[in-house]
Amino acid sequence: MEVDEIRMDNIDNLTEEQLKILEQRYKQQYLPNYRLYLLVPFNLITAGFSMYYTIHFKYYSKKLFSPKQFGFREVIKYGTIQSIVFTSFYILGTAAITGLYNPIEYMRGLAKIKGKQIDTALKFDPNFQQHFLFNLLDYFGVSDKVVNEVKGELLTQKNELESKNYFSKETSKLLNQDLDNK
Repeated sequence: MEVDEIRMDNIDNLTEEQLKILEQRYKQQYLPNYRLYLLVPFNLITAGFSMYYTIHFKYYSKKLFSPKQFGFREVIKYGTIQSIVFTSFYILGTAAITGLYNPIEYMRGLAKIKGKQIDTALKFDPNFQQHFLFNLLDYFGVSDKVVNEVKGELLTQKNELESKNYFSKETSKLLNQDLDNK
């Protein structure tokens, strides 16, 4: 498969190694390392600013809010305003530095890649099959004939993917281990 064919819209036709490459490219595209390194000084500056504000809280409260009295209601009101301002500053600053303005889209794409990797590996994992799938079928009283057909179909699918070199060496080793050796 060509390097250009390793894309999100072609995810169903990718091997496990190609999915790993796609995951690395996806992360690098959305969150380049140099932007992550810029978060360190931003966090230090934000923490310093927060500490400075906390030390001089009374001065800024009188200057910005000038309340006549400091009762419980005022503390809650002004504390809420201040926490919203600080949280907004932090979140918007982090979004501006990382360039990640839509974290939900980023996480959905990453979940799609990871889900494809995990789905295929779990489907053919002998431990998962034995302890979850076949025990569940046995619990519901499915006949041995149907269970054996399912085992045969899963084995056929696994062999077909192995013949296409779908799995990485590590995954192939794990999938082909004998359950009795555990």
